[in-house]
Amino acid sequence: MSSHEQCPYQDGGVVIDHAFKADSPARFARLRELGPLHPAEFHPGLKGWVVVGYDPAREALTHPSCSRTPPPPMPWPPPDTSSTGPRSASARG
Repeated sequence: MSSHEQCPYQDGGVVIDHAFKADSPARFARLRELGPLHPAEFHPGLKGWVVVGYDPAREALTHPSCSRTPPPPMPWPPPDTSSTGPRSASARG
């Protein structure tokens, strides 16, 4: 295997660097052969995932756990939903 054909993995993940970008069609073809989901490093310290293939990408992009929008905050204090919880002062009479 020549250096041009080396696997795009380093330390268990894909490194998206200038070499990867220069040969991206071949590199993405190799990733598709290896599977649909790959850990990646886009810049030192910036890690994420590379998803290859239409169906896996669509599934990942529409999955609720893959949203950039955080879930709404929980109310604080949490509402008392128990039937035996403390009563308010006005309810005590």
